[in-house]
Parts: sequence; C-alpha cells; structure tokens
Amino acid sequence: MMAPAPAWQENAPALQVNRLSIGKIGGASLVNGLSLAVDNGEILGIVGESGSGKSLTALAIGGLLPETLAVTGGAISVAGQDVGALSAGARRRLGGSRIGFVFQDPLSSFNPVRRIGTALVESAMHHQGLSASAARTLASARLGAMHLPDPDQLIDCYPHQLSGGQRQRVMIALALLNDPPLLIADEPTTALDATVQRAILALLRAQSAARATILITHDLGVAISLCDRIAVMHRGGIVETGAARQVLEAPQMAYTQQLVAARRAIGQRRDRQSA
Repeated sequence: MMAPAPAWQENAPALQVNRLSIGKIGGASLVNGLSLAVDNGEILGIVGESGSGKSLTALAIGGLLPETLAVTGGAISVAGQDVGALSAGARRRLGGSRIGFVFQDPLSSFNPVRRIGTALVESAMHHQGLSASAARTLASARLGAMHLPDPDQLIDCYPHQLSGGQRQRVMIALALLNDPPLLIADEPTTALDATVQRAILALLRAQSAARATILITHDLGVAISLCDRIAVMHRGGIVETGAARQVLEAPQMAYTQQLVAARRAIGQRRDRQSA
C-alpha cells in the first residue's frame, strides 16, 4: 500500500528549524542547536565566514547531506510537515516540489553530456505528472521568464554552450519550475561579474513574493541589498539575527562587528587601488 501524502499546511511558515545539530558520523559536531524560521514572501540572508556551517544547514534542510554527515538533533519543518518524519521516498520528492535549490556552480551541477532542457523536462514530468510535450512547453516558458534569449532553441543546448550568467538563470528556472514554497540560493552570484550579478539578484527579488527564500552568501553588500532579515553564523551557530540593515549597519555582537569592519576595510582598499 502506498504511504499517505505528507500533510503540507499551506498556511504554516514555509520553514522552521528548531535546535538543529549536524555532525560527522562518530565524530565532531559541525552545527550546534541552530534555530531559524522563514515566512512566505520573506528573504532571509545567512552570512558568515567559510566553514561556519551555512551550506551544511541548507543541505540538511533539503535532505542532501553527504553520507559522512547526519542530523544529530533538532527538527526541520517545511510547510508544517516534520521532515524527519517523512519516508525516504517523500524526502527525495521534497527537493524540486517543496524546496528549490540554486547552487553556486551551475556548470558542475548540470550533467555536461545532457542538454539543459532534459533536467527541466524530467523534473516537470516527475513532480507535476506532465507529458513530455507539456513539460517541454513549461520548461521553455520558465527559461523565457528568466530573460534568456530564444528559449525554444536554448533548451537544447549543452551547459558548456552557455555563459556563466545564462547557466545560473537556467539553474533558477529549474529551481522554480514546480513553484516550490521555499527557495534556497547558495552563493548564487559567485564568480559572476557585477552586471550579471545585479541581474541575477533582481531575478531572485522578483520571484520572492510568492515564496520564502534563503540566500546564503559571504558578500554583505549582496545581503543588505536583497534580504529582509539576516542571520549571522559563526562556528556552527547563529550569533546574531534581525532586520538586514539593523544587523549590518548597527551590529550588536562582536563577531558581526568584525565582519562589517572587514568589509569596510576591503572596500576602502579597493577605493585606494582604483583612485
């Protein structure tokens, strides 16, 4: 007998994480007692230095932790459903249907020997039950919504035939294809030039009204320009959270103050070099 469908609650917060801990199997803990929540229509930025646990937290939310790591404590709730209580099959269906992911390196995220449209078409067929023809029509429309040129032709291109900015837009189209209530974007503008970066951030902002969004970034300028709230991570925990401008313009905790001071110092150095 097929297991009953998860009891998603459309009026519940898109995401609630309560005292989440992540550790190596038989080893040290890497994330310790982390709690956060994201409401529909809100963009939460998670900032902090490399190794602070930002990406691990995102992977745990989507059930994508590597085999050497595991959730060792706490609970994750998506649309009111305890993710830990789901069957293995339901957890696999979580990605794409309820959670969309935008990874920082779309070139390595796409299969280099498959056309980019393949991933979109298969996702729409699997999660929405569409025919191949209807799924292709939807995929092309979503590529067009990302302001990509000639989507009906681009859908048959291979990843290496697209620019970095185009691949990132395709990744966003894939993440949003099935209208998930939660979008997680992990360093989505890494290695992109300033003009393309602004375009990608504008797309994320335009799509945010219909869902909850988590933006993981080390760039405080990106965070303050896009996010409603910010959570600052350090050594596997959140040390400060609040409205984006409040946290980054008037930080209360010593670690956040150090981050902001480092950003200002880098900005001043760049100004001197360009003078």
